Amino acid sequence: MRHFVTSLTLFVSILIIGLMMCALTCSAKMTAFLINREAGIAVSRGTSGIYETEKSVKAALKEEADLCADESFEKLTYIIYSQGISITEEEASIIYKKGFYNNLKDKCGSGDEKLKEYLSSKVPEISAGKLSIGDDIPMFILDGNKVVLRDVPVEYDYKGIYKRSDSFDVEITIPEMILYDGNDELFSYSMIAKKGIYITGKTSTIFGNIYAGCHGPSEMRSAEALYGEKNRYGGLNVMSTQVAFESDKIISEGDINLRGSFVLFGNEQKPVDIFAKEITETDNVASRNVYSLVGDFNEVPDEPDERDMIDKATEMFDEISYYYDSNNDKAYVGKYRKILSLTDVTVKSDVYGIIMTPRSVIIEEGVNVEGLIISGDRIYVQGNNNIVSSPDVLRNILKEEINGQGYIDVSTGNPEIDEMSLVHLDIVDYLGGIEFRGVKK
Repeated sequence: MRHFVTSLTLFVSILIIGLMMCALTCSAKMTAFLINREAGIAVSRGTSGIYETEKSVKAALKEEADLCADESFEKLTYIIYSQGISITEEEASIIYKKGFYNNLKDKCGSGDEKLKEYLSSKVPEISAGKLSIGDDIPMFILDGNKVVLRDVPVEYDYKGIYKRSDSFDVEITIPEMILYDGNDELFSYSMIAKKGIYITGKTSTIFGNIYAGCHGPSEMRSAEALYGEKNRYGGLNVMSTQVAFESDKIISEGDINLRGSFVLFGNEQKPVDIFAKEITETDNVASRNVYSLVGDFNEVPDEPDERDMIDKATEMFDEISYYYDSNNDKAYVGKYRKILSLTDVTVKSDVYGIIMTPRSVIIEEGVNVEGLIISGDRIYVQGNNNIVSSPDVLRNILKEEINGQGYIDVSTGNPEIDEMSLVHLDIVDYLGGIEFRGVKK
């Protein structure tokens, strides 16, 4: 009996010890599990918190950038128009970007306590741990069309047990600004003809860029055969004349044919970039034609944009349903001349303005044009002409049209004006690709 009791006591003791060890083991495992779980939560919250901080800061600075763009543009235009300053779009863009940069620094600070305070206000709240902006605050840097913040420091702390530091970059693209209604790239052209340009007669000078398209052999006109066209038709053709081109670029989708002529494409100090299939010379009166062929049309820098610009400029030509010459409109009091026609246009006197038609334009001998000629067909220049591009002329026409100026009020009862016979055509309705002033976002 005594032996049985002793054995039972020993068994119970061993059982109790075993249960205690099991409990301790389970408790340790549970504690380890809870610690690992908490550590996992800390790491997860730290990773997501830093990412959310980056998103929040970038979103806030994007909003500030939009405000700065509007304010900088308004300030620039006020100064220019109130003081009558005349500057180019390029000069205005430089001033606008610097104004944007300074405005953003004024709002947010740069590399100081003000910027840290601003950035800290954008740090999100999280359920575990604490996020904060570090002490090594970067400077705003103006880099071309962007303002950048490099290595913005952000820190995460979980109960002093787990800490993490990281950084991110912010790049703010400065919204594009347009100071003048219009299209400076398009307005840099003096002649655009979708089926070719033909120049002959006495000495002429062409200032401004040129685009000469081409056409199929079935559309060839007998007079054009004299210019030396062979494998391709259209393009730029010069015959029996002297002509000087002062241009940044000449684009010919066909050949450039020089026949019995002396032609200068710029000079050694300012050469012209020429894009054409090839340049052919036949029976030229001088062998000193100065040119350098850069490549064909497909090698024009930003060629898709160039083609798109030409197509947009003429996309509304089929909508022109009248012949309109502002010289024949007694109600027109604009400064420059406008010719819009659904048929061929023959120009017999000087034009300071714009000529637009889906058909051909014939510039008679001795007639000068300053502005832009756009033909959906061909342009013929017959000699002793000065053809000059002028962004200022085109801008002023658009300014009058957009502001509702350029025509007198026919309701005043002017006896010389028959209201029913007036047909006013605004180029802004037919000249595609026009960009209007303001900030593009």
